[in-house]
Amino acid sequence: DIYNEKYKTNEKWNVRVKNKQALYGIIQGGIYTELRKKSCDFVCSLPFFGLCIGGCLGNNKEMMYSVINKTMNFINVKKPIHLLGIGQIKDIFFGVKQGIDTFDCVIPSRLARHGYFLCKVKNIKEIEKKLSRIIKNEYIKIKLSIFKLDSSPLESDCQCYTCLNYSRAYLYHLFKIQDNLLGTLLTIHNVYYMNQLMHEIRAALWEDNLDEIEKRWVR
Repeated sequence: DIYNEKYKTNEKWNVRVKNKQALYGIIQGGIYTELRKKSCDFVCSLPFFGLCIGGCLGNNKEMMYSVINKTMNFINVKKPIHLLGIGQIKDIFFGVKQGIDTFDCVIPSRLARHGYFLCKVKNIKEIEKKLSRIIKNEYIKIKLSIFKLDSSPLESDCQCYTCLNYSRAYLYHLFKIQDNLLGTLLTIHNVYYMNQLMHEIRAALWEDNLDEIEKRWVR
């Protein structure tokens, strides 16, 4: 009943604003296939500039991927498609393979606030050798003791402002003294990382080698 009410509210809003701006219509329906289909049919029938997949996508990746896949199969118009609130690297590659064009997520800044920086697979492997353990994700905590005297940038192949001007050791120091500058510098790196990721994905789609590019970015 809750999802049905949300769907009705979304439908009324879509009708009210459809002629005001170049907007994206939001497809709702939670994890319920019937409501997703109903929402897709309705939103696709309106002259929106693009479409968003929104609402609850489940409580685990398997369910989320299933909901996204079903929703994409219901979309019957050729318009830009945006996935709301999803931005983990693995999820982005899944979404792109499903036909999704754009994404938004707080992950770059959220990770930065907690002292994490995003890192490509080859650079993670170098850090793993120093740690003598496996890192499961695409992000690393700057507070690791191996960074205390490390004069290298977060990533040697990164051209962001942070990597060009600050060392891991300095960022480690900022973490230790709880300086808010750390969050800013890590956010700059993480956003640059995401921009580079999407740049390579766009190029890979033209060159038809997305799977190869994925190996560089996903563990």
